[in-house]
Amino acid sequence: MNPLTDRQRTVLHLGLDAFDRSARRRRRFARVARTGLAAGLMMAILAIALDATRPARAQIPRCVEFITTDGELAGALRLADACEHVERSGGRLRVVECIALAPPVPGTPPGR
Repeated sequence: MNPLTDRQRTVLHLGLDAFDRSARRRRRFARVARTGLAAGLMMAILAIALDATRPARAQIPRCVEFITTDGELAGALRLADACEHVERSGGRLRVVECIALAPPVPGTPPGR
């Protein structure tokens, strides 16, 4: 076997050092990636657990209508002003509407 010259030994040493640095960098990246994945999974599990323990949201009854425009509000106030009476019982407010001022229901004959 031929002996290596000083220059060949230097190049070989530099190449081995570069290989070691690259291998350490890959191992470090893999360790960070595993740690990040584990942390992400733990956060997802925690979020799911917190969501499962949160009480169910109250559902709005179907009879509730939201007034979204000024015109709807004005009409509702006119109708409420023409009501026969407003009664309160058990913390609830009940409005009895006048049929004459109520908007017509589609598919019913006039006057009903």
